[in-house]
This record gives sequence, C-alpha cells and structure tokens, in this order.
Amino acid sequence: MKVNFTLSKIPFSDQSHIHRLHIGYGKIYYINKNNIPYLEIEISDDSKNPFDMVFLFGNYFCIGQGNKAYFIDLLTYGVKELDFDWYFAYFYEYNGAFIYCFRFPALSS
Repeated sequence: MKVNFTLSKIPFSDQSHIHRLHIGYGKIYYINKNNIPYLEIEISDDSKNPFDMVFLFGNYFCIGQGNKAYFIDLLTYGVKELDFDWYFAYFYEYNGAFIYCFRFPALSS
C-alpha cells in the first residue's frame, strides 16, 4: 500500500496517538498519513523572511525558514538541517526532481 502524506490545515482534535517532533517553539505543522493524524512538527517562529514555505515531497516534509531549510523524513522522523549564508527562497518540483533555492539580499549603495 502506498503511503500518502498530506498537510492538515487544522490542528488535530485527538492528539493522544500522534508523534511529536520539536525543532523549536512557536509554529506547528500537522501531517496526516493516509488521511489519519500522524505527526505534529513544531519549529521556531522567529523568521521575518517573506519566502518561508513548506513542501511535501514523497516521504519528506521540507520547511524553508529564514536562512535555514529542514528536511524531515516522515517515516523515520529524522531531521536534516541546512544553513544558508543568505536566506531561503523556495522549493519546487521539476520533472520529478526536488529543487531548493536561496536568494542573495539586495545590496544598496
């Protein structure tokens, strides 16, 4: 059976049987597995980057925030963190490949 992960738009009403992953404190994402509440992910909420976003790609939940990107394996709960010298810009999928980008800040004279 294929596993289907989706992002829930509302908090889970019964949280007694879900897994929790804390990377920071402030912003919470809710992930369903085959339409059943599965995982609650909490990260810090201190980014002022207008390009912050989340992206589901296969069994991975990706969070781009500030000058960081988090790649969370939804099967093992493993977290990989990537720091950018500048700031995160966006994720996208192109021909089945996952791509992430970062932006350089505008320089003023």
